[in-house]
Amino acid sequence: MARVTPNAAPALSAAATQARATRTRALLEAPIAPTLAKLAAPNVLAMFVQTVQSISEAYFASLLGVTALAGLALVFPLVMLTQMLSAGAIGGAISAAVARALGAQDSARAATLAVVAWMIAGAFAVIMAVLVGLFGVAFFTLLGGGADAV
Repeated sequence: MARVTPNAAPALSAAATQARATRTRALLEAPIAPTLAKLAAPNVLAMFVQTVQSISEAYFASLLGVTALAGLALVFPLVMLTQMLSAGAIGGAISAAVARALGAQDSARAATLAVVAWMIAGAFAVIMAVLVGLFGVAFFTLLGGGADAV
């Protein structure tokens, strides 16, 4: 990767500003339907992949038998909780903070927020793993799981 010299920084900043202005102008002046389709395409693709994954997991579990399906049904609430925290609550807050930093043309802050997002994700993963390791059997038993499903 090429190094950026101090003399090149203003030119790169001007190019980035011009690119943002072009994108903003396209958002304001371009036809609505194609613009929304372009903006929505990554999210639609992500939802499609998640749906295919969920269906594939259920199909695979069905090949293993009824007890595997029962175990999958017990885990489903925790999977949904994890997805809603990552995509909704925490993910939305981080996305908004990064968008504000980029809107203020503070790329260093945006990069710092991305690192913090990884730290938060790692911390929540460790916390969930510890909680399930310690209380998983009791939790799944409270949900109605028998000895075979838990």
